[in-house]
Amino acid sequence: MYDDQQTGAATYNTLSTPRGRLFHVTLPDGSGVWLNAASSLRYPTSFNNEDRTVELTGEAYFDVTPMAGKPFTVKTGNRQEVLVLGTQFNVSAYPEDPVTATTLLQGKVSVQRRVLQPGQQARVSGYTNALQIITADTSQVMAWRNGMFNFENADFREVMQQLERWYDIDVIYENGIPPLRFGGKMERSLTLQQLTRILAISNVHCRLEGRKLIIMP
Repeated sequence: MYDDQQTGAATYNTLSTPRGRLFHVTLPDGSGVWLNAASSLRYPTSFNNEDRTVELTGEAYFDVTPMAGKPFTVKTGNRQEVLVLGTQFNVSAYPEDPVTATTLLQGKVSVQRRVLQPGQQARVSGYTNALQIITADTSQVMAWRNGMFNFENADFREVMQQLERWYDIDVIYENGIPPLRFGGKMERSLTLQQLTRILAISNVHCRLEGRKLIIMP
């Protein structure tokens, strides 16, 4: 969904993806952006200033066109600012998540003045703004771009949040969040009914009530 906004002399577009959808947009400089479900990107209709700045909520994969003298910047609210120099990277910055994660696939990015190498991930705490650099499982990070879920070593809450965004459901816990961790992969093309059967096989007791997935003790 597009939303045109006028701010002074600059005109902005906001592209928003609903739950269960992925969108792709080509920015005025030729850079490509793929938005995951329940995400939004605000960007100017033209990059006339000295820099190229966009604002992201949610998750997106960027393939940035190099442009001498015009650095590319991704802002994610108050959590993180990613400075880019022609590169391919993924940013996950959902407001409900405790950490904003920037994963570098190719090229170079800077997070809090720390330069990442390909295969590294910068994790910024939403509570303390503390930065941690780790080696990323890029196949897991990029699973959504390839039509997959990758739940390797993911906790229950993280898995349910991904399912909420993709299947447009609300997860309700009747007796708190189970202390479970998941493993394995799953295609995003599965229906909600197929999903509940897979959860049952994984010993997760649940039932569907409209768009609510009830997790039972």
